[in-house]
Amino acid sequence: MILSNQRQHQRIGPPVNTVIFTDDTFGQIIDISPGGVALKFIDLDTPVKKIDTVDIFFGDLMMDHVNVSLVWENRPSAGRNDSIIMSQAGLKFENLTAKQRVMLDFYINQNTDGSA
Repeated sequence: MILSNQRQHQRIGPPVNTVIFTDDTFGQIIDISPGGVALKFIDLDTPVKKIDTVDIFFGDLMMDHVNVSLVWENRPSAGRNDSIIMSQAGLKFENLTAKQRVMLDFYINQNTDGSA
């Protein structure tokens, strides 16, 4: 599924097994593009870092130590104490290595018709 809005790049909705890990939590990728990623994550009530390093698992491929910066976040009001809070964030890729760029391009091309 290809999604589009005012972003610089087209983005794709990846398969469910595409996940992202930070030092504090993990989440599911909502969409991804050559420029960044949107994700939903388990909110542990810790501040979202403005600049961070994440690991992304594309099923059986892993892109590790990816530098990102926070573009936006959506953190709902706290619910019941026993409920899991799911928040969303948009992250921009920063200074990808050549290997990371190749892996990202390969993944996007494998999950689109090549027009992303």
